[in-house]
Amino acid sequence: MSTRNSESKKNSKQPQRTFTHHQKQRLLLRFSKEAEERSREFDRKVEHEISILRMRFNNRLNKILRKLWDERLETLLSVEREITPQKKLTLFEVLKQLDSVKKLNKK
Repeated sequence: MSTRNSESKKNSKQPQRTFTHHQKQRLLLRFSKEAEERSREFDRKVEHEISILRMRFNNRLNKILRKLWDERLETLLSVEREITPQKKLTLFEVLKQLDSVKKLNKK
């Protein structure tokens, strides 16, 4: 008998807990504060990522030689294609080829 009573107590549904108006207000306030904090944290992370990307972009721009600024990408790619696989693709070779292309274009 005692086992039946304990089983029936386990199986019986407990009444749902109800919140008072004050408790509901406190829960809503807590959740809204948490949502605002998460939103601010997300914005901080986005700004941080943006600053990292800007820094990387600026670093990459700073590494481009001044000689190459005025060249068109089309010209650079054609020079790169002209260099044979036997020759190593070095900056010196590219600059030399660019100078020869410029001289040919001026004539």
